[in-house]
Amino acid sequence: MTSTLQKLSLAAGIALSVTAINAPQAEAITLFTFEVAPDSGSLLGQTFSGDFSFDDSGLVGSGDETVALSDFNFNFLGFNYTETDAFDSLAVFFDGQFLGIEYSFDDGDVAFSFIPGFSAVNEASFAYNIASGPNQGTGFGDVDYNVVPTPALLPGLVGMGAMALRRKRESEAN
Repeated sequence: MTSTLQKLSLAAGIALSVTAINAPQAEAITLFTFEVAPDSGSLLGQTFSGDFSFDDSGLVGSGDETVALSDFNFNFLGFNYTETDAFDSLAVFFDGQFLGIEYSFDDGDVAFSFIPGFSAVNEASFAYNIASGPNQGTGFGDVDYNVVPTPALLPGLVGMGAMALRRKRESEAN
């Protein structure tokens, strides 16, 4: 009886996990963190960080594609910049591959841009021009993007864990 109940519970859990993984989602929000490391100019050796997100559910994975950033935060020289501060605020893709973001800001005193890679995300760069003050100057740098894992994979991981536990118990019983 217990064995039958365990098998039914396991089957129900696996079915629920597979359904949750394969169910279409209204939104597919992707979250990234990033770090900017200028390698030339007045900000050489400093680092700046931020994060952004976007809904990638409309991407088809073919050709050039862009998606508007739904959120953007960048702490640069003591100020926090958001998606509303930019001339453009886009995630850029080619054939489904993330290449970086397009984001430009210029208020006359501080100007900077995030430039996506041409064929790979590791080619993405950052350019800046500071008109006055102790950091005055122009320079460039690299951008390191890191995707933040989301809980969408949790049901599948739970199902795989349940299967592994069942196999372990069966092997211990034999």
